[in-house]
Amino acid sequence: MKQTETNTAEIILHDEGYVAFRYKAGVVVDLKAARDDHEASIKLTNSEPHPTIVDARGLKRVSYEARVFQGREEIKNKITAAAIIVGSLITKVITNLYVTFQKPKFPIKTFSNEKDAMKWLSAFINKKDNR
Repeated sequence: MKQTETNTAEIILHDEGYVAFRYKAGVVVDLKAARDDHEASIKLTNSEPHPTIVDARGLKRVSYEARVFQGREEIKNKITAAAIIVGSLITKVITNLYVTFQKPKFPIKTFSNEKDAMKWLSAFINKKDNR
């Protein structure tokens, strides 16, 4: 396992072959934070695509500019599947709307707990190309 930390998140590359983003409580992700998180992830994974679990329960807000940045092809190409853990119904609705408009090329699903998220994501771990 390898890990790194940014001002907004802890990012872990697990030995099993997936990346975990755990956002810190109360953080606001602006464009700079989104770029920092992406750069840290690229260094950690040697720019290789991986299944990803995102624990977004700590997030307070993600700026429009950060969402646009995260929707870029070069960002989406580093994820083979994504399980997003949310803490409220409104966050789940917002996340699902974002996914609807971004149309990622990989499977993505929202969850309310880590156990269910990992169960779903496990189907994509250690597969060469999940697209």
